[in-house]
Amino acid sequence: MKKIISAVLLLCAPVLIAAQTSIRQIPRGTFNPRDQQRMLEEDKRPEEKQPPLYRQPAPAAAVQPRAVVVDTAPVYVPYAPATPAVVHPAPRQGKTVINSAPNYQQPSHHYTSVRYIRTRSDIPNVSKGWPREVLGLSSLPEYLNGSGVNIAVFDSGVSPHGNLNGKVDVMDVTGAGQPGDEFGHGTAVTGILVGGNNSERGFKSVASGARVKSYKITYKENNEHKTNNVHIENAVNSVLEYNAARPDNKIDIINISYGLSGGDERLESILKKAYDSGIVIVAAAGNNSGGLLYPAAYNFVIGVGAMSKNKQIVPYSSFGAGLDFIAPGEDIFALGNDNDYVWLDGGTSYSAAYISGIAALIIQEWRKKNGSQPSPAQIYGVLQKISSAVPSAPSQKRGNGLPDASKIMSAV
Repeated sequence: MKKIISAVLLLCAPVLIAAQTSIRQIPRGTFNPRDQQRMLEEDKRPEEKQPPLYRQPAPAAAVQPRAVVVDTAPVYVPYAPATPAVVHPAPRQGKTVINSAPNYQQPSHHYTSVRYIRTRSDIPNVSKGWPREVLGLSSLPEYLNGSGVNIAVFDSGVSPHGNLNGKVDVMDVTGAGQPGDEFGHGTAVTGILVGGNNSERGFKSVASGARVKSYKITYKENNEHKTNNVHIENAVNSVLEYNAARPDNKIDIINISYGLSGGDERLESILKKAYDSGIVIVAAAGNNSGGLLYPAAYNFVIGVGAMSKNKQIVPYSSFGAGLDFIAPGEDIFALGNDNDYVWLDGGTSYSAAYISGIAALIIQEWRKKNGSQPSPAQIYGVLQKISSAVPSAPSQKRGNGLPDASKIMSAV
């Protein structure tokens, strides 16, 4: 049964420390700027009979706005036209051609991303590295850094940052033509995963040796960040096409730090296809103090809740059936826009990133010891082995508990 759903961006408003730098334009629509340029040049050749860059749907009848509830406030969701197809460079007889994404006539749902706002007005009196300590990351050998693992991050894009040079490729699947990360959310999530080490600023990521393929699924309109199911589906299809073209360098993990208040059959189907192909899917549980949002609630997706530095479940963290693990989600020191660093609150977005990073470490160690790629079920099994209950939280709010990454070597 189809439901009207609303997307909740699981993020507080970052407190940015101004350090003005010019933000370079990130190429849209491809992982490789050179391929993008070659593709555009081929478009101009009259003898090349390629499909149009975007397929536009037939006009649809107007639909009256409907009210949905997000964080207890009514939000009016208008009809939106279908998202343009995604552009991919793909090899065919030595040249680059354009492959279009599925030509959906219109989104089955359109929803507005609303921030869960928990603005910091101070600098917390905590260690910048406390998440690494409680997750056992500080005890890992130097080699265990996610090397060789690829992570797809479905988010608001990524802004240029010195800690991310050479580690991130960006694709905009919205068709909105807004390069970079206007929001800062995707930059923070990506930094937790692969942001490297800056000892001077006290920052260190979980899996600095991994690489991120960033799929920008949001666009900015009237100071709101919006997305729809087609954007997310396009991102999943892009991952599957990417893996089909690169069997020796596949994307291993999908991190989704977004949540929908209801399920979507088509989105569930394409995500299940990705899972069945061997991709681990990790999603934020939600920041609504209630039941899990989607896709975290799907039984094949790893749903992650948020905890504080005192190992308490944060009050707004979603819980219940489908919650698998918890990880730090408050007082997070992270990468920010303008090539700087920020303190963040507000949640399970960051918790999901920590679990995705630990999954990358498990994949690396599994390959090292067994010479093979672990299945999503095997990765989940290792996460269960290295996790322990948090006594202060009931089971429906902690799932399998908090992972201890220092146990990875013995658990694999």
